[in-house]
Amino acid sequence: MNAFTSPEALLPSREGLRPVLRLLNGVAGIEAALLLHPAGDGQYEVIEAWPRTEEIGHHIRVNAQLLSSPDQDAGSVRLPVAFTVAMSGRPTRILTAPVNDTPMLLIALCSHSSADMHEHVIAAASLLESLARQGAQSTSERIAEDKIESIVRSMAVPFVFIDAEASNAFINQGARALLGLASGEARPERIAKALAEMIGAQEKPAPLRQPTNDHKAAATFYVNHGARTFKADMRWIAHGLSGRICTFHDITEERRMEDELRQLATTDYLTGALNRRAFELTFRSEVERSRRHDLPVSLILIDLDRFKSINDTHGHQAGDIVLKEVGDRLRVSLRDSDLLGRLGGEEFGILLPNTSIQNAIEMADRMRRVIGGAPFGIGPAGLTVTASAGVTCVRDSQDDVGAMTKRADDALYAAKQQGRNMVVEGA
Repeated sequence: MNAFTSPEALLPSREGLRPVLRLLNGVAGIEAALLLHPAGDGQYEVIEAWPRTEEIGHHIRVNAQLLSSPDQDAGSVRLPVAFTVAMSGRPTRILTAPVNDTPMLLIALCSHSSADMHEHVIAAASLLESLARQGAQSTSERIAEDKIESIVRSMAVPFVFIDAEASNAFINQGARALLGLASGEARPERIAKALAEMIGAQEKPAPLRQPTNDHKAAATFYVNHGARTFKADMRWIAHGLSGRICTFHDITEERRMEDELRQLATTDYLTGALNRRAFELTFRSEVERSRRHDLPVSLILIDLDRFKSINDTHGHQAGDIVLKEVGDRLRVSLRDSDLLGRLGGEEFGILLPNTSIQNAIEMADRMRRVIGGAPFGIGPAGLTVTASAGVTCVRDSQDDVGAMTKRADDALYAAKQQGRNMVVEGA
């Protein structure tokens, strides 16, 4: 330790020193005990004494002879006044013992000396050494905890740490808000309970049972707080501090961007219907489900009649207006379970789960009439658009997407050949 380390950094409290010095004062022959701490340039501060004297806190100069020999004849040593103020008369012997691993020095003022007496002084110095070690450790731990608390408070993300014994916890205000704790709440048992309640409130708690039962298990879950979404990462650490750490990362914008990208990847930008790839993936999934559970599923292909003439006569912008409006009109006729996709150009696909071929034909005809029933807002008088449709359904356990699509497409071609603006069932 540094020779000028303050006694406050070495010992938990000066009150803890007095019982040790009082023990020495109870040894026959020891009239007074003083604990000194170097103050530099040969000066020592009297940091504690028994009996107590007004000299505590004063600086005195200690003869070098006292530092070199543990047992001195008081008559042969020139004593500072502070050494005698605690006694009724001048001491005959002075016993010294260093407090090992510290710069402090213990001095006993005695009426006589003996080997047994000196052993008491050495034992007292050893006890003071233990107190100093504990004091330094507690001070170090307190400083470390203060630093950790300061770091946790300043963290930009909500953060919780609960130690292995659940006797200590560090938490910042962001985490308190997520856990529903009052401002300033830091009781480890309350924080641990709030964290367990948050885990238990998840929609899918089964994967989180292990970390609830095993505090060393890692887990990831998501928390909604107001309009924000947080990803919680919980894990066990065992480096110096042992315990469970949980950090909450705001992923609201990340989720929003993911949703937008997913929307762009699966949706036709013009009509809002599924794009061809997303429609075909869903189509395959529905056909597989139909096979497993023996459920009906039907397919409608709708194609606008003479759409090229709309683009040629009124321009591509007018064509886009018609396509967008067709998408809107078709959606009005769909159930929640039905799926609408734009398969390319002016062709749309409608997937109808749990729907028989007869009901699919009726729905296709209703959609045909919805498309052609009211003029589109193109030109002064509006523009009437018609559509043709081909319809089919799953026929047996061997039927697949390719076969169904070909039947519906052939039926759509037949509707065009037979005069357009009609619905034909696939053969």
